Amino acid sequence: MLTGNERDNTPVVNPTSGGVPATLRPNHSLLCMEVPDSSMEDGVPVIQSECDSGTNQSFSIRDAEQGLSYIIPTHSGKCLQVARDSTNIGERIIQGGCDNKPSALWRINTIADGISISNNHSGLCLGVENRSREPGTVIHQWPCNGRDNQSFLSGSRSPNSNQEANSNNSISFSTNNAIWSDIKPMPLIPAASANLRNGKVLLWSSYKRYDFYGDGRKTETTIYDPVTDTTSELLVRNTEHDMFCPGVANLPDGRILVSGGSSDGATSIYNPDNDSWEKAPDMNIGRGYHSNVTLNNGDVFTLGGSWSGGTGDKSAEIFRNGQWDPLDGVTTIPSIVTADFRGLFRGDNHMWLFAWENGKIFQAGPSKTMHWIDTAGNGAITVAGRRGADTDAMNGNAVMYDIGKILTVGGSLDYDASAASTNTHVIDINNNNVSARRVQSIKRERVFHNSVVLPSGEVIVFGGHNYARAFSDRDSVLVPEIFNPVTETWSDLPAMQVPRNYHSVALLLPDGRVMNGGGGLCGDCDTNHPDIEILTPPYLLDENQNLKPRPQITDAPVNVNHGETINVATTDGAREFVLLRSSNSTHSVNNAQRRVPLQSRAVNSEYSRVIIPNNSGILPPGDYMLFAIDASGTPSVAHQISVQ
Repeated sequence: MLTGNERDNTPVVNPTSGGVPATLRPNHSLLCMEVPDSSMEDGVPVIQSECDSGTNQSFSIRDAEQGLSYIIPTHSGKCLQVARDSTNIGERIIQGGCDNKPSALWRINTIADGISISNNHSGLCLGVENRSREPGTVIHQWPCNGRDNQSFLSGSRSPNSNQEANSNNSISFSTNNAIWSDIKPMPLIPAASANLRNGKVLLWSSYKRYDFYGDGRKTETTIYDPVTDTTSELLVRNTEHDMFCPGVANLPDGRILVSGGSSDGATSIYNPDNDSWEKAPDMNIGRGYHSNVTLNNGDVFTLGGSWSGGTGDKSAEIFRNGQWDPLDGVTTIPSIVTADFRGLFRGDNHMWLFAWENGKIFQAGPSKTMHWIDTAGNGAITVAGRRGADTDAMNGNAVMYDIGKILTVGGSLDYDASAASTNTHVIDINNNNVSARRVQSIKRERVFHNSVVLPSGEVIVFGGHNYARAFSDRDSVLVPEIFNPVTETWSDLPAMQVPRNYHSVALLLPDGRVMNGGGGLCGDCDTNHPDIEILTPPYLLDENQNLKPRPQITDAPVNVNHGETINVATTDGAREFVLLRSSNSTHSVNNAQRRVPLQSRAVNSEYSRVIIPNNSGILPPGDYMLFAIDASGTPSVAHQISVQ
């Protein structure tokens, strides 16, 4: 890159004829680049604006020598260039005459999200100033960083297609690899969710539907039925528990345990068998933003949570035999806490906890140092090493996508007011030997996102934004990414219609689709999203976007024991079987989620012998979705099964 007023020796070539007019739309805002007011004057700065059909939003990319191009505003026929031919960072992009202007030459690079554009004279990239999504923001040059304000959709799409896709109407849209449903309104902001053994989903907010503040001692809830696409509402008063910002656990008998939050000591249990809530004993320590996990013996472990109930001293407890018992040997030691600038109030929040063998728990994050937790006796906690090259990753997340294998994605150094990360690691805890290695990073920085594992072992990351801002949709990431566990690489899926950031949720449904919803819970604000949308993943679709034929489970037991071999009847074509644990989601954390491939042998064209693992560390007791998968990778609708 040149500095000052130096000039390079690249020959300047007059624009050639040709070049198809197209819009240039920054991926982060999906507004349109334009020359304001259709000006014909030299020196007018280029901005982003609401898309319309004006020729001042139309640009031709015309070839020059040596792989370079001119960018020509259709209405004026002039050239985009850097003001004053400057090589300075932050200099604005203007229109002007094309002759003898070294900064009028650009390199166009094809990337996953469209194109990136770098200036040949300065070596800097064209982008939107401050990554703003506001109309009127200028286009400038900046060091190339691969962010979405430096990538552009280029094409002849309808100028209003983004507005149509983001409206809360009943449209559906698809691409060649997945389909989003219409937006489904909900009666509340689903800031927390849990799978139920009847195939429905429990959703709740706070003591208000769209807001929270203090301890309301009640909770707005709803049950969503994905089969009938209906909801039923209930204001839970009898447990005197405001279940905002809680710990959640799926109990072995299918009930949902919710602890702490705004009512920092309270515990409530939902029973899907009779659609009722009951009050359970209070925790010994008040908590909010803590983490729960169901252990290999069915007990529930909790740790951390200085968001409510006072700051610090949030040692562990275990819920067993219907009560909470202290586990004083497991404390929030310094290495398990992130170095948040607000201290323990944020540093001991949202821990990634995975139940394992013999009452042990593996803590994968968000602290950069990992730990083993032993729940025997009074409990103990020991360091398990660094998570590869990762930093603290608050409001990132982790998912066990295969036996003993954990994928960790994104996060930020601090809970709020902090830049997000693209860091992606695979942790292997098999044989109690911990290894963590960095794999291909996600393409977009994310924080406050959600990750969901599919029956195939693929993991989809939904939503989040590039910079941690609670109750904000600024810098939202609308494009989900899907992780291939074989190649350990990422691919894009079609964009969501609604931003999903702070207080959003995502869960696998029994039919193999993924529910994604919520965000906000901030009262009278424009970032409240009382709705959900459902993704039909690629494995359910053929090349013409039609649903593929899928295998069916026609007979299987409802209750099984560890180590049991069961007979499973399917339609012809089922080749393998996998269990996905019923789980829960709140504040980017889902500690229940795990995928367990099963050993099986076909007996005949109808029946297979399927082995349930004998290790309760691999398969903690509780409800699971049993999927049959055919040779093309298409899963059945799940058969609900309870592992005792």
